[in-house]
Amino acid sequence: MRPLLKRRPAPRVPEPTLRGVLSATPLAHLLAHAVEKRLGGTIVLSGEGASLVLALEGGFVAKAKASAPVAPLGRVLLELGYIGQETHDRTLAALVPGAKHGELLVTSGAITRAQLAHGLRVQLLRKLQHGFGFARTAAFGLFDGFDMLAEMPSGEVAPIDPLPALWRGICAAPSREHVEQALARIGQTPLALAPGADLARFQFEADVTKALDLLRVQPMRAGELEPVSGLPSATARLLLYCLFLTKNLVSGEAALRARMTSRPPPVMSSIPPVRISSKPEAMPNESPTSVRMGIRAAEGPISVTRLAAPDLDPASLFERAEACVARREMTEAEALCRKARDLAPGEGRYLALLGWIEARRPMAPLPASEAIRVLDEAIALDGKCARAFYYRALLHKQLRHDTQALRDLHRAVELDHGFAEAVKELLLLERRGR
Repeated sequence: MRPLLKRRPAPRVPEPTLRGVLSATPLAHLLAHAVEKRLGGTIVLSGEGASLVLALEGGFVAKAKASAPVAPLGRVLLELGYIGQETHDRTLAALVPGAKHGELLVTSGAITRAQLAHGLRVQLLRKLQHGFGFARTAAFGLFDGFDMLAEMPSGEVAPIDPLPALWRGICAAPSREHVEQALARIGQTPLALAPGADLARFQFEADVTKALDLLRVQPMRAGELEPVSGLPSATARLLLYCLFLTKNLVSGEAALRARMTSRPPPVMSSIPPVRISSKPEAMPNESPTSVRMGIRAAEGPISVTRLAAPDLDPASLFERAEACVARREMTEAEALCRKARDLAPGEGRYLALLGWIEARRPMAPLPASEAIRVLDEAIALDGKCARAFYYRALLHKQLRHDTQALRDLHRAVELDHGFAEAVKELLLLERRGR
């Protein structure tokens, strides 16, 4: 008779490295600290009978566990369109204790291993995003070097970068007092982007990315970013707060001095009470972004001048049309995009943007139902154009066709995992449907 195997005792939970409440240290600050220090360990949130545990690896989120059901995998796969309702219900009913729904779906041939991996990644992202819904009175604990989820299997999904969720969490539920504190510390200092700032990690929206291109070219004060970039005031303020928090800003004077001396300028220090070093860690250099708009120095307000592009190059016309849409110059955008479409009628993305512009133009906009038919044609031309599915989803959302909108948003994210705007709309629409 074999001796009974003794269950290994659970490891003793150490005292947290840092503890407090989210009103004093929001989740965005904890994640920024984890990213900067490339922490391994655990963040625990608890409040009002709910809890969330996030396991970190090198500053990335590797695992998550919530006390209440958040984004069940079967539901995620259903919303992604990988399984139908009947398959979801049948396999869920057939689950035995200890079995995993995802594995059952794979072994039964309902989904592929790649679809399971994508579903797990989306599920992990949603659990992280769930953390930004905790009340300000919720408590947190940061355990540096201790994994509370060590018993959970690892390797099922690659750790996810928290910066996209950090930016969207700031936009969805900003801590007003911390935003004001950051902007007060920035004051009237001319700002520039920190050298080597890897801003692609945030997966910023297109209009935000264009604003950052302007800041990359010309240092400007906090109050100048909004009128020059065309960003809404609230978005411009939250963007500066996000960059300040993650140490991606330097003073314009320091940036100029750094160019002359070849020494990296000091980043603008973050906000207490998360104690982080003022010495930035080295970040990989970002590939230079092609800037489509330039800054002209002059007395008075900073002005934006457009760079000329060949009138017969459809790709250049299309890029100029996108820039006009970001600045809400819909009349010029329509003319440029229509010309690009005439020159390259087989390009689905040109037709997709044109249909969206026609639906959004201020004078005589195309009805949403007719614009959807234009997007249908664009998708028929190019079934892998994520933007076409995204535009069609927004039009369906406008008509309250939530099911069709969800399907198109999931397809857009599936085609482009870094499509931040689609992810943001997807989370908002799912929240509305609860």
